[in-house]
Amino acid sequence: MSLRRLAALGAAAAVVLAFAPGAHAVTGPKGDPTCPASRCVDVSIPVPAGVHVSANHARVLLPAGYATSTTRYPVVYMLNGALGDFHEWTHLTDITAYSAQLPAIFVFPDGGVGKDAGWFSDWRDGTWQWETWHIHSVLPYIDRHFRTDPSRRAIAGASMGANGALEYAGRHPDLFRTAAAFSGWDDTQLGTPVTAQVAASDASAPQDMSRIWGDQLLNADVWAQHNPTALAAGLKRVTVFTSQGTGNYADTGTDAAHGGSREANLFLCIPTYLSALQQAGVDHHDLIYAGGVHSWATFQLTMRWALPLMMDVLAGRPVVDKDPAPEGLARLPLGSWHP
Repeated sequence: MSLRRLAALGAAAAVVLAFAPGAHAVTGPKGDPTCPASRCVDVSIPVPAGVHVSANHARVLLPAGYATSTTRYPVVYMLNGALGDFHEWTHLTDITAYSAQLPAIFVFPDGGVGKDAGWFSDWRDGTWQWETWHIHSVLPYIDRHFRTDPSRRAIAGASMGANGALEYAGRHPDLFRTAAAFSGWDDTQLGTPVTAQVAASDASAPQDMSRIWGDQLLNADVWAQHNPTALAAGLKRVTVFTSQGTGNYADTGTDAAHGGSREANLFLCIPTYLSALQQAGVDHHDLIYAGGVHSWATFQLTMRWALPLMMDVLAGRPVVDKDPAPEGLARLPLGSWHP
């Protein structure tokens, strides 16, 4: 056996042995360059009786040097969009390479795909209990099996995952220090009841939203419990990062879920959402840029803007966000877009 092969096996073994006893861990899948065995594992996380999710996996990216250190690291949870699973972030962005030197553990849990896209909620009709599984199973599992610092958690997501990040941080502010939302549906009650009807016919994901949160009018209180804008008061102890393009209605995209028109529709929520954050006294940092496409290429750029700033929050450093065009995205002055 070659020395190179022995070194690779040794690195993989070191990663596996770094878990606490009883971890349901496997090394990174063979042939997947986005999950290198030296610092990446896929895990299956138990689902308690009475809790239902459509899949129970998570991908875990460890920082460089994890296997040979005793350090406890902050954790950044990265949530998927409606058309992807726990592989989505590593397959569609450069986060594997980008995160290597960041002093944090990155976790990518399943959140449901397509017709089973969970919207990070316990469904009103009882089908899925995604919030219960994520909060009460995934977080404790990761803390038990990896060297985490539970006092320094972050959460981020794109599209549907952006809603999940803001929802979980707003509903459980004691669990997360900072949250980032990349092109989310930031005010789910803007345009009631039309927006629920539009969502029900949306080919991108899936969904009759009444199955999840009830009727948008009759169950407005339930919708509010999962609406980032209505949850602003719950985010007062969380540092929030939001990115959103103004979009382009002429760009219909390559499918129903992506494109400039999708981004333009989501941008309509930004004024009420950011006003709610401001009125609630939330520490928030925003990257609002001209144009933009609802796509993973764009999410990668906004991820690269937010993650270093989130690391500052987790390390207790002041956030300095003065770049006029982070990652080439020209930041719009507040008065140029806000009514």
